[in-house]
Amino acid sequence: MKTVISKSEKETLNLAAEFAEGLGAGTVVLLTGDLGSGKSVFARGVIRAYGVKQAVTSPTFTLINRYDIPPSPAIKSTQTHAIPNKITVKPAKTNLSGKFPFGKNPREGFPNNSPLRKRGGGVADGVFDLCAIYHMDMYRLEDITEAYNIGIEEILDDKTSIKLIEWPERIAALLPKGCVAVNIKKVNDNTREIVLGKS
Repeated sequence: MKTVISKSEKETLNLAAEFAEGLGAGTVVLLTGDLGSGKSVFARGVIRAYGVKQAVTSPTFTLINRYDIPPSPAIKSTQTHAIPNKITVKPAKTNLSGKFPFGKNPREGFPNNSPLRKRGGGVADGVFDLCAIYHMDMYRLEDITEAYNIGIEEILDDKTSIKLIEWPERIAALLPKGCVAVNIKKVNDNTREIVLGKS
């Protein structure tokens, strides 16, 4: 577990961009916290880090938004920015093994210059290419039957995408093992306590 204090939305976006470097195809990220704590802001930071240019909106009413990842995104923070707790968010590096508590960088060893992955939709050495990010908000989900009906089980099984899920407890029965957890607590209007770890 790692705890970070963010004192602004900009710091949260920078932290999310740095966090994005440790994610690989198939990763499920559980975003928890009260209403208005900043889950969607954190998700936007991750999505933007992968080079997505289209508008990134909250899926509060659509439940699921899909973002296709450009062929050669360059993950980076918007700027070098010091965050309290002796953690510095810097422009991206290609290897963050061990920097975050969920373990080894799943993209390590890819034979190209991209900090993400090679592109093509296939599998290399058992590692899937990363093609999309799904941002899901389960707050308005009626029941688990609706989750099945809108295809959440298939999305969770997709090994070519990252899944960012707000209010994941509403689909707890469908969640795979080994999810990455991000809990955001609102300290005051500007400050957030963000805890990164495994579920």
